[in-house]
Amino acid sequence: MNKLPKKEPFIENREIHTPELVFKPTRGTNEVMSVTDTCYVSYNLHPCEGMPFLISDNSGSETALCIDGTCLILNGDYRCEYQEAAKKGVEGCLDVYTRNKAYRSSWSED
Repeated sequence: MNKLPKKEPFIENREIHTPELVFKPTRGTNEVMSVTDTCYVSYNLHPCEGMPFLISDNSGSETALCIDGTCLILNGDYRCEYQEAAKKGVEGCLDVYTRNKAYRSSWSED
């Protein structure tokens, strides 16, 4: 009986597993996309709904990049930009925030 030489396993796809980069609704009024274990993006169409004592800068939507408990908030809907940038990880998301800092919310923690 001929024994074939032992071969190393063939790995067809060497991509790194990343979380599914999609926004998912929460129990509240926002949608969240996980980027890493310590970073996520939160979109809120109505950030002050149910809290009349609070008001967003422009009474519109807000998108927050949250890293290690710090929220960097932009006024407006940046879901598409963050979704594309998240493919590059936290650094890609930080680039989106930096490029759009002119639309920074007064609630942002930077």
